[in-house]
Amino acid sequence: MRVIIESAELYSRKIGGAAVISINGSFLVGEVAKLQNLFAHYRQEGVQDFIVDLENTRLLQSHVIGQLLVIIQDITKSGGRICLVKPTERVRFVLNLNRVSELVPVYDSVLEAADAFSLPAEGLES
Repeated sequence: MRVIIESAELYSRKIGGAAVISINGSFLVGEVAKLQNLFAHYRQEGVQDFIVDLENTRLLQSHVIGQLLVIIQDITKSGGRICLVKPTERVRFVLNLNRVSELVPVYDSVLEAADAFSLPAEGLES
């Protein structure tokens, strides 16, 4: 599934029962509903585990971080798992400032995150 939004693009795929969601570009407050809908879509399919790839994310506005925290809480409350992958230096700063990295693991690659979730490595790139 591919959702194109004004300043960012969301790409997603399923790998071994988990959803990998990539955010490319600057993710602004007006785009949060697209991310929420993507998570809801996968949760309706029974997906419990999520890998959010931030390697190509240039910017996350603070309100987006707040909504991401709500998504993280909903997923973990229902027994699911979520992790973040390879945030850029700027995005990592915002995540650390908002203590997101204390609540959810941050990995250096999708492969590392998949390994932590015990997912098959087939079809994954670093």
